[in-house]
Amino acid sequence: MTRTPCLTLRKAAENSQREFSSDFKTITNSKRLFSTLLSLAAALCAIASCGSGDAGDEASSYKTTVSGRIVDVQAESFLDLDTLTVAADDGRRYLLEARGRQHAGFLPSHLREHMVSGGPVTVTFHEEDGALVLDSITD
Repeated sequence: MTRTPCLTLRKAAENSQREFSSDFKTITNSKRLFSTLLSLAAALCAIASCGSGDAGDEASSYKTTVSGRIVDVQAESFLDLDTLTVAADDGRRYLLEARGRQHAGFLPSHLREHMVSGGPVTVTFHEEDGALVLDSITD
């Protein structure tokens, strides 16, 4: 009769170890699943953010670059550009909206200097809501 309690204890210990091992496998598998899902979500976020460029909320990731001369400058204030019209070297005119974006070194007064002097500029823009939106200017 002394063997029965030892066997019972041994079986209880083995069952407890099996249950712990099973629980550990479940936890490990859950961690792997969570890690995989988290990696997938991060990859989807990275893919979704590609092509947004420096404009941030543009409707299209297609940007166009044109060189030409400034023929008109409309300002909201001394510091804020409203629209810019550029006559491209091929003869086409582009009416570009600033939409509140700042362009370092290109205040409306500087752009008017280019317009008066006829100095060439290169503009990069994209289409958004049916309008051409200015992304960058270089001279």
